[in-house]
Amino acid sequence: MDAKYYLDAERIFKQALKLLKETQDERKIDECEKEVERIQKEGAQSSPVPAIDNHAHPLFREEFDRNPALYITAKHFRFREDLIPKGIEDMIEDMDKANVEKALIVCLDTSKSDHWAYRKSIYTNDEIAKLVSQYPDRLIGYGSVDPRREDAVEETERCIKELKLKGMKFHPGAVSTYPNDEKLFYPIYEKCVELNVPVQSHCGTTGMYFTKIKYMTPIYYDDVAVDFPTLKLVLLHFGVGG
Repeated sequence: MDAKYYLDAERIFKQALKLLKETQDERKIDECEKEVERIQKEGAQSSPVPAIDNHAHPLFREEFDRNPALYITAKHFRFREDLIPKGIEDMIEDMDKANVEKALIVCLDTSKSDHWAYRKSIYTNDEIAKLVSQYPDRLIGYGSVDPRREDAVEETERCIKELKLKGMKFHPGAVSTYPNDEKLFYPIYEKCVELNVPVQSHCGTTGMYFTKIKYMTPIYYDDVAVDFPTLKLVLLHFGVGG
């Protein structure tokens, strides 16, 4: 049976499980939970083409203790605390369950942010490289740099040459900088072209508190595409907003 069959079956049984819990019939609830587990296990093995997650933010419980500002993000995205992985091992386990062969993990450098909540980056480039080193066959790492940093170009080069990351990721809204800013972003794009690495850039929607959608309107990437025709540019969330 194909993956669609298992996805449909899982959805139906989860709906049934929800209704059963309202009846409080423990025996039937237990039977339904076991059936959902069986379907999930068989479904994960049914897809002939394993998935590759092109955009994953590793966010573990320990990071919330180190960076309390993340609770703002958690509230914005309505995170369920019990679903937040404890560490990278849990993330790999979740990937296995979902039949995800590899994940491209990214960080976000907002170190020059005007807002206190974003002055501490969500993971650093070095930490992303460390995670990749633990599971090199499962994880692909991208670096990030706040374009307002004086060493933005140098850090971009360090990410690729020293840390062996495979590309760069940016969030114009989080750094209050238009993606077609010739002074701040263009030198970074030039370096990425020189290094022949792809760029991921957030657009279309803010995705975060305190950020403005005006910096991520897709039309600004038209300038980037025209001015850097050989830049490997991936626009994240392109179909949302704008």
